[in-house]
Amino acid sequence: MIPKNRFQAAKAWAAARVELSTQDGEDETFSENWNSHSLYFEDPAGNILELIAHHNTHHKSDRPFSAADLLQVCEVGLVSEDVLTTVGELEQMGLNRWGAISETFAPVGDVSGLFIVVKRERIWFFSEQKAQRFPLEVVVQGVGRLQFG
Repeated sequence: MIPKNRFQAAKAWAAARVELSTQDGEDETFSENWNSHSLYFEDPAGNILELIAHHNTHHKSDRPFSAADLLQVCEVGLVSEDVLTTVGELEQMGLNRWGAISETFAPVGDVSGLFIVVKRERIWFFSEQKAQRFPLEVVVQGVGRLQFG
């Protein structure tokens, strides 16, 4: 997550360091449902990374954009064979759905921390990569350490 008012500065900063991912000729996207701007790129290992500015948050900055403006990890992809069952298990742990869900995609958590639960083999947004399961360990405040294999 980046400050809500620094998306264009973050885009310039990122573009000077990595190749931005594109979709339909665009290298950024705006989500009306989430009121956010995002851009995507891959790290050297091929992981898809996103810089997202949630405009409904209080995070603002007036200084030149730098790595210090990378506020937190706010989304982690969680690949599942059965998205709705996985959502139910996360809800039993005290996490809530965040917006609309489907059998192939479901955000769970809140604006500060989301599991992006997707069906295995679904194509990741702004990518041609199919979603695959890899070991994942996450510590969720108020819930504890979660491990997924």
